[in-house]
Amino acid sequence: MTLKKDGDQFTIQLTGIPRNKHVGNNQVQLQISDDKSTVFHEFNLEVTNTDDKGSLTIKGKPQQNETLRAIVTDDDDINGSISYQWQRGGETIATGESYTLAQEDVNQIITVTATYTDARSDVKYSLNKSTGSIENVNDAPTIWGIPENLVDQDEYYSFTPKVEDIDDDKLSFSFSIENQPDWAEFDSNTGILSGTPNNYEVGLTSGIVISVSDGSVKEWSLLDIFGCRKLQFLLYNF
Repeated sequence: MTLKKDGDQFTIQLTGIPRNKHVGNNQVQLQISDDKSTVFHEFNLEVTNTDDKGSLTIKGKPQQNETLRAIVTDDDDINGSISYQWQRGGETIATGESYTLAQEDVNQIITVTATYTDARSDVKYSLNKSTGSIENVNDAPTIWGIPENLVDQDEYYSFTPKVEDIDDDKLSFSFSIENQPDWAEFDSNTGILSGTPNNYEVGLTSGIVISVSDGSVKEWSLLDIFGCRKLQFLLYNF
């Protein structure tokens, strides 16, 4: 509000931009004072509604395993339901208000489109919002295999576990073992368990566990119990 003087006349200029919350009848009261008196002036100001386009925001951290939620707001309210479409690289991956990020989303941009009808104008709007690049979360590697659970003395034995990691951390794999047989060697870089038992090492080794780590997460694999047996000879007397 500004006050301008022109001779003995004063002009009051009231300016502003009404928002949706101001729609309707607004009572305005002006108070003007000098050192001798105070006068008041009241009037009504009618603010008419216009169509306001809504806004779309995405709540949630753009990181693997996190859940993103699309939120639509419209000061004019929404008529009916909202339809959602989540896309990655132009391909629809989900519909619904929320979407949980997966490994396939890592380093990708996720876009959500929300379509709704404005309650005041009955106009259908489609709003779009995109995330930044989705961050990766380290996943545990997977280790498996079916080792031979029996080996003869003086026979070479070797078992190599199979490993997969969806994070492609192959260069950082390290292996460890529990209950390693005395006669076997273990390679911590490859996970290979190998060796040749002799006659004095015949017996049973139980609870052999090989694990693999990608530097952050460790995955365990319990191998079958296995042992070695002594070669048997049948002797005849002549």
